[in-house]
Amino acid sequence: MVEVAAETKRVVQVGIQRRSSKFLQEAVDYIKTGALGKINVARGFHVQNEVPNGIGNAPNTAAPSPEMWDQWLGPAPKGPCNPNRSFYNFRWFYDYSGGQITNFGVHHMDMLRWALGKQTPRAVVAIGGKYGVNDNREIPDTCEAHWE
Repeated sequence: MVEVAAETKRVVQVGIQRRSSKFLQEAVDYIKTGALGKINVARGFHVQNEVPNGIGNAPNTAAPSPEMWDQWLGPAPKGPCNPNRSFYNFRWFYDYSGGQITNFGVHHMDMLRWALGKQTPRAVVAIGGKYGVNDNREIPDTCEAHWE
């Protein structure tokens, strides 16, 4: 990307867009002044109510183009075409993603790390399950992760 940016004389940005938000920059600056005292716990949440149907139970279908479906799957295990395994909803299947923790989680965790001046966690534990929705996802609909 750096080479193509130089060759094409284009501006390229890679990163987490939340760091570009002025109000979040100000919040981080405020926290770093120490005005809040010693911070022992920080929490980030992503709440999205999908109960009871979630992404639904779309049946497998014939791929509009077997070649395009194969390209879409890439190195993931080959399987039948299902609308829930494409575009946004692919995030709910282990072959392609880890759900909202790997989708939005990075944004929330990055803000906490940035504000607290931390790098990587020493330990992580997570627990969850599929408790609230009746759909064909594999990823838990409820999860809580603790980072030390």
